[in-house]
Amino acid sequence: MTSLFYYGKKYMPEITDLTFSEFIQMENNFDFRSYEGTLNRVEYWKFHVESWLNNKDVLHLCFEDYKRDFKGTINKIADFIELALPKKIKTMIRKAPPRFLSNNKLYNRLEAIYLHKIAKKKYQPYFFRQGKSGDYKNHFNEKDYKFFYNIAGQLMQELGYEM
Repeated sequence: MTSLFYYGKKYMPEITDLTFSEFIQMENNFDFRSYEGTLNRVEYWKFHVESWLNNKDVLHLCFEDYKRDFKGTINKIADFIELALPKKIKTMIRKAPPRFLSNNKLYNRLEAIYLHKIAKKKYQPYFFRQGKSGDYKNHFNEKDYKFFYNIAGQLMQELGYEM
């Protein structure tokens, strides 16, 4: 929800001055063609996440797993796209200097695959926000937390998050 909030702040001027609490409770007004009826932001978030989880062509990764087990996550990605990792990359340090990334053949190959897939889309806005595990605590107050979990609590449990 916090990523959606920041995404919206970047691309939707009408929410620039809204608080997080106002944002999650308001009616969703984008991507409305993908569902019938009306949804608030949390209902939309739940619908959106479930639609990705139901797509067998998408690899599902958890941000916390990426932070805890970087090498394991890289291996999972490589397995999913059927790309054998060179031995050199298996010992890669997570916080490699930028020159490592620009000179790294695997990184360049993964980036080329990603950019190729984006180029196939007619309209593909993308926004990368550097997340932080537990950042929701800086945004959700007790009322927001209850509102969110009343709607998306079961999904959160299925994803392995505690209430």
